[in-house]
Amino acid sequence: MSDPKHQHEEVHDGLVKLQEYAVRYKQSVEEYTWSDMKEIIDDFAPSFIKHLTEEIDVVLGLEKSCDGEGLRKL
Repeated sequence: MSDPKHQHEEVHDGLVKLQEYAVRYKQSVEEYTWSDMKEIIDDFAPSFIKHLTEEIDVVLGLEKSCDGEGLRKL
């Protein structure tokens, strides 16, 4: 689980920037530009895609390390 945790850290700042951008312009939509938003997304997208792809195996592996009740709670 350490690698996915490290990957969370890699994409965290990008997601925070995206959230801040969305919040900043939700009241002034006319100032929003797709190119600014796309630039934010493009900065963290490769790390995010890699993380989501690799996390599939982590989640599937939980079946071996957790009992059924533990997975249901998760």
